[in-house]
Amino acid sequence: MNKELLAVSRGLKPADLVVNNGTIVNVFSGEIYEGGVAVCGDTIAAVGDVAYCIGENTKVIDAQGNYITPGFLDGHIHPESSSLAIRPFAEGVLLHGTTGIMTDFHEIGVVSGLEGIEAVLKEAEATDLAVYFIGPSHVPFAPSLETSGGKFDPEIKAKYATQAIKVIASIDNPIEREEYLNMVHKDMGYPMDVLRSAAEKNADEMVSFTPPQPEKTVEKPTRSKAETFLLACLINGKSFVKVTDDVIPLLESEMDRLIAKYSLDKITNGEKPVIGALMETFDAEIVRSVAEYDFNSASEQSIEQSYRDYLKQLKIKALEDEKASLTAQFTATKDVKLLGQISQIGAKIRALVNGESEED
Repeated sequence: MNKELLAVSRGLKPADLVVNNGTIVNVFSGEIYEGGVAVCGDTIAAVGDVAYCIGENTKVIDAQGNYITPGFLDGHIHPESSSLAIRPFAEGVLLHGTTGIMTDFHEIGVVSGLEGIEAVLKEAEATDLAVYFIGPSHVPFAPSLETSGGKFDPEIKAKYATQAIKVIASIDNPIEREEYLNMVHKDMGYPMDVLRSAAEKNADEMVSFTPPQPEKTVEKPTRSKAETFLLACLINGKSFVKVTDDVIPLLESEMDRLIAKYSLDKITNGEKPVIGALMETFDAEIVRSVAEYDFNSASEQSIEQSYRDYLKQLKIKALEDEKASLTAQFTATKDVKLLGQISQIGAKIRALVNGESEED
């Protein structure tokens, strides 16, 4: 503890500043009472009856009964949206009692990248405004849909994740720590086991790790109408889509299967697929062409029926292809064991055509 601060609070040393004759708003106890505040340097040393902290060189301000309150903290704000530089912005909000803000400077990152954000943070140090900063999750926010001056690559994301983990590591409450780790997981894409392991290390230790970097593919899949419709339902997070529909094996393109897997994982977790994340991983134009599929203002019931019809169509096609392959093998080998498999597949095809389940 600061010994000078402690000496002021005990009355062994006079305060640098005393604001007295005020009305204290105690946000911890919920009380409002007469009193003042004693300050040592830039830190409050005592609250309440602080007459004992006044010395020969203490600056004394008479509050004349006005309220003395803690500074307000704005929990979510984008200062750049005010069209002001950070200094005049700070001057304006401080006058109204806001002494701290929480921000990610996302818009500055989109325009000028990491260099712009760091310049604003440095300028903010010259103000009396406390800036609590966390790195923006997406810069640019919508790849290929905007012209962006900045882009956060995996190394920059790792830098911000490292800063976040060092703070999270100091949190004692395990439930609260898990909540913050989950935020970093959702925003930055790191696996939870990696984040938990990093947080268990000493908070003062430099934690560094590189996020998974999926390889971008330039494959241009040629889809049938049925494949396009099913994939559009998955990407748009239609509520009737189920993992048990087993859509992934029915898609011809490896890219489409990966897109479908990502979308199904999100749907299974009760979330909507993030189009921006898909565009960062795969070809943006291909993803957009499916994400913006025109359902012609059809009702959800009608869309679901079309989904079921196309799903059945692709399952029948897959079974017919398998049956044709086995038939070709039988023709070449005369292996009678294949006949039983061919017969079973034929039964499954008939069941689907007649509207029955494959098991029936």
